[in-house]
Amino acid sequence: MSWRNLYLTLFMLVSVICIDQISKLIIVEIIMHPPRVIAVLPNLNFVLSHNTGVSFGLFASIDND
Repeated sequence: MSWRNLYLTLFMLVSVICIDQISKLIIVEIIMHPPRVIAVLPNLNFVLSHNTGVSFGLFASIDND
């Protein structure tokens, strides 16, 4: 892989991460503030929810002996 391809790949990676973070900020702070339900179709609604980290607490009650 040439240096040009590496720089292009890193630029694309950083660009995608920035766009992702900016879009999340817009959704949370502007569109869903105050929290609400956005009806898209009769059976499809957009609702803001936060993942509280189930992957870290999923097996917390299992004894590690």
